[in-house]
Amino acid sequence: MNPTDAASPSEPSPTYTSPRGRLAAGPSMTPVMGLALLAALVAGLLAWLVGETPFGTVRPSRVWINTLGNLNLSTTHDTELKALTASSARVYGAFGLLLGLTLGLAGALARGGIRSGLKPALIGAILGAIAGGALPFLAVPLHDSLRTSIPDETLASIMMHGLIWGTIGAAVSVALGLGAEGGSRRRVVACIAGGVIGALVGTAVYEVVGAMAFPLDETGEAISKSSASRLLARLIVGLSIALGASTAFSESRRRNEDPVAPTPEV
Repeated sequence: MNPTDAASPSEPSPTYTSPRGRLAAGPSMTPVMGLALLAALVAGLLAWLVGETPFGTVRPSRVWINTLGNLNLSTTHDTELKALTASSARVYGAFGLLLGLTLGLAGALARGGIRSGLKPALIGAILGAIAGGALPFLAVPLHDSLRTSIPDETLASIMMHGLIWGTIGAAVSVALGLGAEGGSRRRVVACIAGGVIGALVGTAVYEVVGAMAFPLDETGEAISKSSASRLLARLIVGLSIALGASTAFSESRRRNEDPVAPTPEV
């Protein structure tokens, strides 16, 4: 073979890329997880601050009650339940909005550009706000009715919080998947599954830790009684969702890992 026929060192060797190699794209888990956890921390703190303002508290209306022939203006169980439901919708709607917004931006940063994350962040904010704002109208009254039929109050609390936070986890994980992957359906679905699992794990952790750390703060309610326990809920759930959703990127991007096809000699 003539030496001049040999490929120049500067010329790339021909390679064979299998269909499996072409499927891989997107960032690896490490940057996604780090940015997602940071985003969840920021969202949890901001959501907690919003919830501590008058925006997060709806006062129960008072109605006239006939007590032994005397009319008194007071709250009732129904008006208090409606106020708690409305307060929960505001608090968790803000939590979902902020978590979806920050996770969408975090995913885009992991992929290499903040501008591409504007759309995922907007989608995540909308879905998170809808999930967090709508589910309390189902979960909080359900919890109120279950407490009379389920002996274990902790189980009723886990069902309520899991329903709300699990739905938020599914909604905001879409933003992380879209931001980091740019629309890969398989990866977005994996993010959603991870976000839901993370939310449910975070719910269980909060129920145990909250009850032990704040035994007098009614952490089993839709909204607990102390500021510190409410902060604990936002941080545990937000970080658990981010951790679960980011595990969808546990398989690092594959780069033409198949063997190089030999070039036949002439």
